[in-house]
Amino acid sequence: MARRPTVTVVATGDEVVVGGGALADGEVHDVNGLVLPALLAAAGAGAIDVVRVGDDRDATIAAIGGAGGDLLVTCGGVSVGRHDHVRPALAALGADERAYGLDLQPGRPTWIGTVPAAGGRPARPAFGLPGNPASALVTATLLVVPALRAMAGGDVPAPLRLPLVAPAPPGRRTRALRARRVAGADGMAVTLLGPQQSHRLRPLADADALAVVPAGDAPTPAGTLVDVLPLPGAEAGA
Repeated sequence: MARRPTVTVVATGDEVVVGGGALADGEVHDVNGLVLPALLAAAGAGAIDVVRVGDDRDATIAAIGGAGGDLLVTCGGVSVGRHDHVRPALAALGADERAYGLDLQPGRPTWIGTVPAAGGRPARPAFGLPGNPASALVTATLLVVPALRAMAGGDVPAPLRLPLVAPAPPGRRTRALRARRVAGADGMAVTLLGPQQSHRLRPLADADALAVVPAGDAPTPAGTLVDVLPLPGAEAGA
């Protein structure tokens, strides 16, 4: 890669607590502020700045508007609830929304566009990711990592095509499921990890890839070839 793009991650949420220790009711540990920088660094990012902001409209506008770097990534606050201020903040800052809402599980409330840059520089790519850890990791892997690698002048590898070890359950949307590559009877295969709810952390720790399973009313049979994207830093193999 010729250049390592710099990134600012704006992590939102009053409930997010940085550091260890006991949590009060309604609080959660900061996962995205640790996992997303690690993922993006493994994908080739340069300096990564993490900015944390609570659920406040003006504070969110200030945090996003003051963010530097070549690429902006927000996590949380991008849905349509009364505490979700990221999308209105982006609009207030003159962002160009290219897409919002993906036919994807997890990761449906994802924002894609550009935001103005200071000093007359070209607008920067920006991604508004959901706040649940699995949703943030999935959308960062599918969307942010390829953009980052393209910005750096590197190649964006094509997905692997691997057979499922066991059937995948039906789903109304395309699913990017946490998975591991394993040795199969005829070469490499992929096994799905569980549980797959977007707030569950253990499959994130165990996964080395995402398996992209199409939507369908019936289970996807074992042996079906699916697209498999190794997580950054785990591309070398099973």
